This record gives sequence, structure tokens and C-alpha cells, in this order.
Amino acid sequence: MNSDAVDRQRLAIRRVHEAIEGEAKSFYREIIDSEREAHGLTRRDLKTEKEACALERAEHMVTRKDLVRERQARSQEREAHMASQKALEQEHQQSHLYARAAHNVTQEALEAEKQAHHAYT
Repeated sequence: MNSDAVDRQRLAIRRVHEAIEGEAKSFYREIIDSEREAHGLTRRDLKTEKEACALERAEHMVTRKDLVRERQARSQEREAHMASQKALEQEHQQSHLYARAAHNVTQEALEAEKQAHHAYT
């Protein structure tokens, strides 16, 4: 082969090599663009998910506050019920004492009347 033929072959090889490099660069650019697009979608998805989590967390906090308020209300109701129950028990005991005292007074009156009747007869 003469030197012109070798030079033409080298030039053809270099052009093929450049074309292959251009195709490779284009291919890698497409891959990078696809990855960027996927990353963008992923980033948006993560942002959306983060916002959803924040809303859920806020709802949970409201629920927790509601539970605390409900627990406090139940505690107050329980205390009020216990105070009412104690008042009823004291009232019952007082009523029982009055009934016993009235019964004793009645018994004493009957006994006095019986003795007066026996003394009269």
C-alpha cells in the first residue's frame, strides 16, 4: 500500500472513530437527560410525599390534642362523679342517723307511754 492509501485509510478510520465518539456522546447525553428527568420526577414525588407526611403529622397532632382534652374531660367527669357519690353517701348516712334517732325517740315515747299506762292501772 502506498502512503496516500495509508493516509486515506487513517483518515477514514479517524472519521469512523469520531463518528463513534459522537454517537457515544449523544447516547450518554440521552442517558443523562433520562436520569435527570427521572431524578426530577423522584424529587417531585419526594416533595409530594413530604407534604403528605407533614399533613398527616399535623392531623396526628390535632388527634393527640383531642385525646388529651378528652382524657382531661373524662378525668373531670370522674372527679365530679366521685364527689357526687360521696355527697350521696353522706346524705344517706345522715338520713339513716335521723331515721334511727326518730325511731329511738318513738321507742322511748312508746316505752314512756307503756310505763305511764301501767302506772295508771
